[in-house]
Amino acid sequence: MKSGFIAGLLSFVALFAVLLVLPSVGLAQSPPNITALSFTPASINTSAAAATVTLNYTASSASGGIFYVEAAFQDPSATFLQRASKTYNAPASPISDSLAISFPAFSPAGTWQLAYVFVADAGGNTLILNTASIAGAGFATNLQVTSAVDNTPPGLSSFSLTPGAINTSAASANVVVGFTATDNLAGANSFQVSFVSPSGSQTQSASVSFPAALTVTSSATVTFPRFSEAGTWNVGSVTVTDAAANTLILGAADLLAGGFPSTLTVTSASDTTPPALTNFTFAPTAIDVTSAAATVTLTYSITDDLSGATGIQVQFLSPSGTIVPAAATFAANTSVTNGTATATFPRQISDFGTLTWIVNSVF
Repeated sequence: MKSGFIAGLLSFVALFAVLLVLPSVGLAQSPPNITALSFTPASINTSAAAATVTLNYTASSASGGIFYVEAAFQDPSATFLQRASKTYNAPASPISDSLAISFPAFSPAGTWQLAYVFVADAGGNTLILNTASIAGAGFATNLQVTSAVDNTPPGLSSFSLTPGAINTSAASANVVVGFTATDNLAGANSFQVSFVSPSGSQTQSASVSFPAALTVTSSATVTFPRFSEAGTWNVGSVTVTDAAANTLILGAADLLAGGFPSTLTVTSASDTTPPALTNFTFAPTAIDVTSAAATVTLTYSITDDLSGATGIQVQFLSPSGTIVPAAATFAANTSVTNGTATATFPRQISDFGTLTWIVNSVF
């Protein structure tokens, strides 16, 4: 519901931007007028579902007709706004019409007030009525909202891991996390699960969203990449939320207490050997940057025993400490032959004269 307030502010900004470019062509600069204003019903119940209030109005203008109408109700705590607006591509006066203002399920209960009515005409003139102005004109402002309060987090009645053991030595592997989420009123609408590796240095997670329902049976698929850390992974957390923003968070101990699985066995090849640089050259070996930048092309070959090399970084270093880098990235490959990267030396770099640069590092 807070989003309605933000959208309302944005719509005002957008409206004024439009009105600034509307030609006045000598029209009278008197504001629009509202001659009739009412809403129905005068009370709604959002305990089980959303509800709609119809705001009826008659507005007139002496400056080219009514161009835009917006109105909003504000909740008892002055926190939330529910609003609606309408733009007339063919302004007219007078105009009798209505706005449908929606209230979501579990809207705050109590007396909501018609917070404002905003009217603009084609001549750029505006009318803004607040609650006091609306009441002073003899129009109704109070809307009674009955609603159930949902402050109970959802529950988890089933939880499974399929399979319970995976092998990522040769390829990535998927684990399907099945679940049944329950909720008493608003309905569960999202689920998230995360796994933590034995060392705590790796995590994998997945999430899924769905239409709010009191009982939801579904699944989320977690992908473990090739060469994931071997050993016993723990379920780091399970998070279930409902449409009223209540949240259930369970850890491994909570899952165990509920009789659910909390660990996953991962078998994997361990890749602890760094890649090897089997060939490295660059050309040309002498450049002149007194009148223009110059480019040096590096050629390299790399091997790796398991997971594959994914990139190379090289630094050229001048006698005074100036660095010119070169880099290349590529898809994981256990054998890269005659790959290339370029290093660009800018014109008149700070070191003048004939100097010898060195290859400072290859990574």
